[in-house]
Amino acid sequence: MKRPFSRLARLSPQALRLAKPARNPAVEETVEAGVTILRGPAVLKGLLGKLVARASSQPVIRQFELEEIGAFVWSLIDGRRNFDALSKQLQRKYKMNPAEADASLAAFLKMLADRGLITLLVKDVLS
Repeated sequence: MKRPFSRLARLSPQALRLAKPARNPAVEETVEAGVTILRGPAVLKGLLGKLVARASSQPVIRQFELEEIGAFVWSLIDGRRNFDALSKQLQRKYKMNPAEADASLAAFLKMLADRGLITLLVKDVLS
């Protein structure tokens, strides 16, 4: 059984390497003038977030622009490829060493997860 995790901080390094990032289906992707733009529901945190959520009758939508490498990683996120597979693709395409690719990928996936754009699917260790 797989269960989603939205925060990388909860995952051990071994679990992260096996995690399969999956896109949030509520996120819309467009490409405008060569720039990949993601639009999705905002993750509202804290007291201010709760107030905004209550005051608004419509969901709050946030927009994110991805740079070239981020757009490349986003294009690979499909819920089937794990962290290692994504890292190897980065290493090949951008001539990164493994440590550089892993660090960049971990930081990027954390940002996407924190903003609710992806979830990380991990095998349930207990099953």
